[in-house]
Amino acid sequence: NTKAGELYQIDVWRKSDTSSGYLVVTADDSKTFYRAQNEAIKFDENGWELLRIDVDIKNETEGKNLKIYLWNPRRRVAYFDDLSITKFSRNLE
Repeated sequence: NTKAGELYQIDVWRKSDTSSGYLVVTADDSKTFYRAQNEAIKFDENGWELLRIDVDIKNETEGKNLKIYLWNPRRRVAYFDDLSITKFSRNLE
């Protein structure tokens, strides 16, 4: 039950030799909202990469459930760790 004005930050660490694997956020109806990310924003010395999606709940996604999942369409090994979902609320006035 999302509300307009909420902000979500979804992070996951990925380790893959080929940058294979996506972080995905979608509404029940993917035509309403769908976002996939496989470009890392941060790297550590052990080969882990941070993927992040920020979701700003607008009127079209208000009241919808969000599905968050990891997707690897290639036949390459990808490891994921430390999935985190942080919800922020802001005053719309």
